[in-house]
Amino acid sequence: MKEADHSSDEYKGTGYEVFILLLSALSVFNIIFYLLPDLVPAATEIVGIIDLFISLVFMADFLFRFFTYDSKYHYFFKNWGWADLLSAVPFPIAKIFRLFRIIRIVYVMRKNGVDKIRKEMSKNRAEVALFFILIFIIIIIELSSVLVVQFESVSPKANILTGGDAIWWACVTVTTVGYGDFYPVTVKGRIVGIVLMISGVSVFGTLAGFLSTKLVSRKEDTLPDPEITAKIGEIHSLLKECRGFQDDLSSRLAELENNVPGKEKK
Repeated sequence: MKEADHSSDEYKGTGYEVFILLLSALSVFNIIFYLLPDLVPAATEIVGIIDLFISLVFMADFLFRFFTYDSKYHYFFKNWGWADLLSAVPFPIAKIFRLFRIIRIVYVMRKNGVDKIRKEMSKNRAEVALFFILIFIIIIIELSSVLVVQFESVSPKANILTGGDAIWWACVTVTTVGYGDFYPVTVKGRIVGIVLMISGVSVFGTLAGFLSTKLVSRKEDTLPDPEITAKIGEIHSLLKECRGFQDDLSSRLAELENNVPGKEKK
């Protein structure tokens, strides 16, 4: 018996798959990050917080794949679904299974082919851009938080002292809200803040463009197809001509009947 084709179940779209791939690569890098020397404790705390968020995303990804797969048995046991589940567990020994995510996604993308991926990226540019923006936001928040807390740790006047403070500052800065409760006091820390602010303006400008594109495209989808409208008008014209032809035939028939000899005229 021929085995069912599950390729459509495996592949969830180029933008989504690339997002999970890059997020998996970031999580693997974070494992190595703990081994880097000369890091302040707050920097490792930041990585731990980001890693917890990544674990939640991986759990949501596992549930999404599991419930949208036709054969849940095939996904869990034959398509490394068990590895997806274990990689979502926020325990150090389970994080090694995130390598399986990278391998599986690369395999599935190669299976779909470069041409198909390129066409899908061109067709769904807005969705692909959105996923790239999301992974960029995660990376820039983590990187800027680590750098600012590392740079600020040498100053006695620093007010960004913990990992939570650094992530809060990064989120407030990248959204250009700027509460002012936390701020860098060193030159290097302020440079990080400048880069983060510029990145935030670019990112949310792109997001605004994405939303406007989706709204415009949705509005265009509700408009009638010009080709269909033209065909409807053509059919109405033909019906009008038919009615006129029918009326003409009826009048001629009535005239002929009236001229029939011996037939009483009405």
